[in-house]
Amino acid sequence: MTVSKGSIMNTQRQRSRKRFASRSLAALCVCLTATLVAACSQDDSAIDPDATPSSQQPVITAEAEAFSVTEDPLWAWDNETAPALISDVIFLDELALAVGGTSQFGKSEFSVVDAETGEPLWSMAELADIEGLDAAFYSYSGLALTGEEGQELIVVSYYSPDCVTAPCPPSGQQSPETGIVALDLRTGEPQWTYAAIPSVNEVEEPKLAQEHRDSALHILEGHQETPLITIGPVMGLNGQQVADPDLFRTVALSPDTGEELWTAPAVIANRVVDDRLISLQPPESVSDGRFTHGAGGPVAIDMATGEQVWNASEQFPLAQLEGAGDGRAIFLDVTQDSGAQYNVIDLADGALLHTVDDIASTPVMDPVTGMIGYRSLDSLDALTTLLAEEDEWSLSGVELDQEAGIPALAHDEYMFLYNHANDTTTVVDRSGTQHGIPLEGRVISVTEDHVVTQQGAAEDASITVYARTQ
Repeated sequence: MTVSKGSIMNTQRQRSRKRFASRSLAALCVCLTATLVAACSQDDSAIDPDATPSSQQPVITAEAEAFSVTEDPLWAWDNETAPALISDVIFLDELALAVGGTSQFGKSEFSVVDAETGEPLWSMAELADIEGLDAAFYSYSGLALTGEEGQELIVVSYYSPDCVTAPCPPSGQQSPETGIVALDLRTGEPQWTYAAIPSVNEVEEPKLAQEHRDSALHILEGHQETPLITIGPVMGLNGQQVADPDLFRTVALSPDTGEELWTAPAVIANRVVDDRLISLQPPESVSDGRFTHGAGGPVAIDMATGEQVWNASEQFPLAQLEGAGDGRAIFLDVTQDSGAQYNVIDLADGALLHTVDDIASTPVMDPVTGMIGYRSLDSLDALTTLLAEEDEWSLSGVELDQEAGIPALAHDEYMFLYNHANDTTTVVDRSGTQHGIPLEGRVISVTEDHVVTQQGAAEDASITVYARTQ
């Protein structure tokens, strides 16, 4: 079974990435002029080879196997033809889960479609009433897939019928029970429910009732072997303010029954890598205005028990998770006064492996192989990459000009370079060798069989699905 997840990000993080990408591309254009050596070079003696790559690093010249897609797409959706606005596509053999949003109350929707034709099989819009529950999917409540092959479930939040005519979670005195429901991927039939936040009408103690009224949940997105739900203050989950870490908790559920497996207090679920849950503990207070939603101190939780494995929050008090794979994770250090610094951490013990601060583009990481790639200020006309089993960063042997763009996604041996100016993606390998002609739009998902691109955004977005031929 092939499963691939595109990017479902919070709005603030998307905006910060866009601003950073624009600045990076501008810097790239300036430095790739006749004054490249004078403007962008550094003294080699001042560079730490373990932290910052330089021209002394190994050069990759061997080309990867050819990468290509069909000239004509399998199917495409735009705002006029799609059942809902689409921002992501997840493939599961013959099916695909198309996820998108609407403007009403920040609600999102999904449709289960035929992977080869895009024909909708059923959608969330059809779930008007699920055994007296109002299924609702919000940008901050999340959506996940779980279950064994052939028995996959969609995990989504629900509210009581009282919430049908009001935004959820509701404001004021109206606060019904909130929980999650697992739906059969192929039929939409509910398999189990889990009540996460009781109705305030059932709580007599005023302080506890207010806490429930102010609470919401977030389902860890993607294809999860074990469903994870973080429960806490809604203003903290949606990034509007800093919240007390002790008000959050993460619950692991059985994919078969929805029963609690363990509860981890003061933990916010961010990413699962192998047998580790990576949590970013929010700061108790921020006085310098540097707080970014989704930033905090890295903590690793054992997925089998819910127990803490290591805590690196003192060394990295404000880190933002950018990618993880093959036993490592890369974080943006939000505490930096100027420039940008990224730290690569060993997920076995939380130890620092590499520090990168010579970036001209945001580093991207392949979640399967753990390959990291980016454009370096020291070598703007090349790609700088590192595999999990390597100790030294490497440079691509083929020169890459500014028209190729900056890394936006990594998959296996390939980097997908996005040029925002002309809305195209160029596929290259570690050597810098280009594979095929540039694709229209930004690549948001890659599997063994499919490539998904997106053009435009929000109401103007369109999704195109290609079949891989190599």
